[in-house]
Amino acid sequence: MNSNVNIALSGFIRANNGLRLIQDRNCIVRHTRSGSSATTGVKLISGGGSGHEPAHIGYVGRGMLHGAVCGDVFAAPSATAILDCLRTVATDPGGDSVLFVVNNYTGDRLNFGLAMERARSLYGYCRVRMLLNDDDCSIEDSMVLLIKVLGAMAELGFSLDELYEYGDGLLRKGHMATFGFTFEMTDGDKLRNVELGKGWSILPPSGFYFNTSTTKPLNDFKVPLLFVYLGSSI
Repeated sequence: MNSNVNIALSGFIRANNGLRLIQDRNCIVRHTRSGSSATTGVKLISGGGSGHEPAHIGYVGRGMLHGAVCGDVFAAPSATAILDCLRTVATDPGGDSVLFVVNNYTGDRLNFGLAMERARSLYGYCRVRMLLNDDDCSIEDSMVLLIKVLGAMAELGFSLDELYEYGDGLLRKGHMATFGFTFEMTDGDKLRNVELGKGWSILPPSGFYFNTSTTKPLNDFKVPLLFVYLGSSI
């Protein structure tokens, strides 16, 4: 286990009340006044490799995630850590419902899937489902919005199947999408090498993209302004 990740998570806990760290698992969960991490309703868990902060630890809280599991830097969390996170936030195997919201990375898909199967077969969690966010391979806007929508539904008392079907419908119907945007500035405050793409990752894998540096209507100051107001962080 990467000690730097654990140190960073310990600092995050100190700076944010209402959360607690599961030691040796790099997992952050909600911390209620009574000391229990459990709350009523469907429990939402997500996670991924460290180094993409504020994802996913920054999404833990009322109306969003119940727990987030961090792997080492740019590495998926282990199935054991994910399972321990599940057992922390969902203490009643026969009654609690859990939804994994998972990014479209190979390691995440494998380990969250393995944790789900172990929860069912070894510990009797019969209501566990995994929603794959395959809009893209990033942790940016579509993932944040998906967690926000599903987290609000969980707080309102919607069932596990209702959360899954609604979230899956948002993705399948194309109601959510992530756009990547990169550019360089010249000395004359002109844009150059502008690239715009749908389904872009924050890592090397790219989606469908095109270079707009020769497209005059897009090669001006309006492009960064557009993406700032769409929710980008450039």
